[in-house]
Amino acid sequence: MKVCLLKWLRTASLILLFYLMGGCDEVDRRLTIVNNTDKAMFYVLSTDSILDEGSPNYKKEVFKIGNAKDTVWVEQDYFVKPYSKKRNDILGGNGWTYFINRESSDSTLYVFFFNAMDLVDTPWEELRSEKKYIELHSFTVEELEKNNWKVVLENNN
Repeated sequence: MKVCLLKWLRTASLILLFYLMGGCDEVDRRLTIVNNTDKAMFYVLSTDSILDEGSPNYKKEVFKIGNAKDTVWVEQDYFVKPYSKKRNDILGGNGWTYFINRESSDSTLYVFFFNAMDLVDTPWEELRSEKKYIELHSFTVEELEKNNWKVVLENNN
């Protein structure tokens, strides 16, 4: 009898777990940043064509090993390596469409690209206020859909 009860409890627990997991919010993973350059890039997603004051979401640590100085990025959510791509997640099955249309006064997503190494020696406020970004891309939802939700940074050499 104890064995049957334990099996039943285990089965019921698994069913409950799967039910609860199925109730989670969908995630919109369509927006992809593509870096076709030979440099690591930091990017800022914005609903305005002017960057707000304040620091973006990054931290860096500089380690010295002998005479060499090496930079290690602690938080890499908004970094994309050379010749690679990075998906950006937002909650909701159609989250990016909703976010862009609701949060942007002109229904446009702006993507500011910065050379990641500029963040090592230049204060963020200087990069922001003096507009030292490499490129600024802007897209409406319709343009993003046409581009298959890819924002591509090309090598300009």
